[in-house]
Amino acid sequence: MESFIKCGYISHKGMGEADFLIVGAGPSGLAAADSLSKKGYSVILLDQGSSIDHRICKNASVDRSKCTNCQPCNIHSGFGGAGGKSDGKLNLNPYIGKNLLNLIEGNSIEDKEKTAYDYIHKVDQFFIDCGAPIELKSKADDPRAKELAKKARKLGLDYMLIDQKHIGSDKLIQVMKNMYARLQSQTVNIILRKEIADIIFDNGSCLGVVLKDKSEIKAKHVLLGLGRRGEEFLKFLGKKYSLSLLPSPVDIGVRVETLNEVMEDLTSVTYDPKIRCGFWRTFCTNPSGFVVREQGDKFVTVNGHAEANRKSINTNFALLCTIELEKPKSDTYDYAALIAGLCSNAGGKKPLVQTIARFMEPRPHRSTIEEIFRYKGIRPTLTDVTPGNLFKVLTGEIFYGIRDAMEKLEELAPGLCKEHNTLMYAPEIKFNAYLPKLDSCFQSEINNLFFIGDVSGRTGSIVTAAAMGFILADKF
Repeated sequence: MESFIKCGYISHKGMGEADFLIVGAGPSGLAAADSLSKKGYSVILLDQGSSIDHRICKNASVDRSKCTNCQPCNIHSGFGGAGGKSDGKLNLNPYIGKNLLNLIEGNSIEDKEKTAYDYIHKVDQFFIDCGAPIELKSKADDPRAKELAKKARKLGLDYMLIDQKHIGSDKLIQVMKNMYARLQSQTVNIILRKEIADIIFDNGSCLGVVLKDKSEIKAKHVLLGLGRRGEEFLKFLGKKYSLSLLPSPVDIGVRVETLNEVMEDLTSVTYDPKIRCGFWRTFCTNPSGFVVREQGDKFVTVNGHAEANRKSINTNFALLCTIELEKPKSDTYDYAALIAGLCSNAGGKKPLVQTIARFMEPRPHRSTIEEIFRYKGIRPTLTDVTPGNLFKVLTGEIFYGIRDAMEKLEELAPGLCKEHNTLMYAPEIKFNAYLPKLDSCFQSEINNLFFIGDVSGRTGSIVTAAAMGFILADKF
């Protein structure tokens, strides 16, 4: 039997069970499954959700305003992961979506960066092979982008120069179908609508997983690629098996919606501008897009997307503050959940929305229904909302950080802070709450149990998550 020992452990092919069980069919799991199956390993790809054809949010055809609490959520679970139901932005830069260089071994930054771009190009080709566009939506070497970066520097802002692609929520469905067919042709055993409950643990090693229906799937190597929604399961594993879980910074903020013409000087150059200053950053800009509601088990949050065919007259983007806590309270997941709970409670289990005029007041007041749904200026693309006062539900650090950010962004996008142009939705939260201790091959303290993608706390985008899956596969 053939052994492989690149990562300091020994396993064998041809012993009955699958070589690899990948839990989570998001970008990291798809990439790992593709690469490992090409090498001849037997691979099972497991996900609690449905195929892309059956991942239908009952309200997505309108505006996702009234969540019907499908279990599991068709937006977050299923083949393609949360990224499979996103608008398909591919940021071809190793410094976006966490720092990809941290996942790569090398003797110098230059060597690591070169390798990082090699993996990014591999991810890009994976999507192209499955039907994604070849052409770029935005280019890092665009002279207009360089001028914007120069202007931003004079304002104390970092405007990142990026190669970007945009697939679109509607076209991404066909890309996911093509990925499904590709993996099937490579004899990957895809099992959907099965939820993991525990791992099979014996003498310090993981031998497989236990499902919610009490059945078991055994494998020589188990890769957990559960995405951001896997934090609770990660916390469960940490407590039961004494895994070292370090708190990770969490991103908390708002979704800003403004008129297309306010942002077009930026978005006509860089489709999804990445602007940073201190502890805040812009994220996931959607020209002609839609603000959407995301329903969690305990609270509601907001997000945004754009489609290739259906358009609005608004642009939305996230404005996020990266929060780190100090001892004795260092659990950022609980902290973020508390803020999300406050917002959900204040909004009657609906997202909160406030006009920019109220948000920028010296002492902010609650917006009224009439102010939100007025007939002049911006009209919200998410309508099942509660007019509120974000000052009362966000901490001072976050609220004033966002207000400072809006004042600075006004210099790049004139009109952003003008009375009738902009709405502020809350909360938008990116739960990157725990960092499990992993070796250089992403193996945990339990032998043959690996973490990949966003649940590892080490990636934060479609591209970096998929790259991590490819990197792991190359260890074998």
